[in-house]
Amino acid sequence: LLARDITQRHEAEQRLEERERRFRALAEDAAGVVYRIQVQPELEVEYVSPQLLEVLGYQPAEFYVDPALIVRRARPEHREALDLTSDGHVYGEQGTHSYSVRHADGRWLWIEDHHTPEHDEHGRLVAIQGIAFDVSAKWETEKALGEAMRKQEVAAETMHRTARVERTFLQSISHEIRTPMTSALGFARMLHAKRDMIPAEQ
Repeated sequence: LLARDITQRHEAEQRLEERERRFRALAEDAAGVVYRIQVQPELEVEYVSPQLLEVLGYQPAEFYVDPALIVRRARPEHREALDLTSDGHVYGEQGTHSYSVRHADGRWLWIEDHHTPEHDEHGRLVAIQGIAFDVSAKWETEKALGEAMRKQEVAAETMHRTARVERTFLQSISHEIRTPMTSALGFARMLHAKRDMIPAEQ
């Protein structure tokens, strides 16, 4: 019985190790940064994939030592949403969250974070896991597109305003010219009608 128990336990450990190996291989082949963070009983980064170095310029070990590093590197207006010790964080429900964070070299990046929470039987958040992507290029493209559209709207409004001024100017000029021209035309017609009464020039 003891031998069978040890054998079963050993097989279970091997299966667990194999599953963990496959998970790590899958995580390390992913395009984004795969992570798992324990929230309760204390904040701890349980796993972060090596892509962290490529995306943010940090070694995974830096996050294992300092789980709040990402919060401090984020823009001030995004920190509360990322801070798992804050009541204002966004990780209580499954979803996608975007935030801006500073790369180790000083550049600002936009990160898109797809996360799934884990809760205990009392509904408390105990862990989160997810995958985060650098979407800075997409944000820059959207920003440039938005700026181009804004400039186009300004140009269109300028054209409409110019057209309105031009119409007003032409209407005003037309009115100012029409009055004397009508008088001159009437006088010319009168002269034409009475041309026989006008003595020829000597």
